[in-house]
Amino acid sequence: MFWLPIGIALPKPDKQGWWRHGMTRNEWVKRPVAYLAKYLSKDDADAFPKG
Repeated sequence: MFWLPIGIALPKPDKQGWWRHGMTRNEWVKRPVAYLAKYLSKDDADAFPKG
């Protein structure tokens, strides 16, 4: 996550050749702290098989 001044945008890493593993997506977030808290609260208990 990056905080940038208004009017500044990062180039897309896949189009620059920095990321070769698929497509990337840049998003503007109006409430970054709330977005980060929601993202970190995701429950990934079923992401891995048991054992």
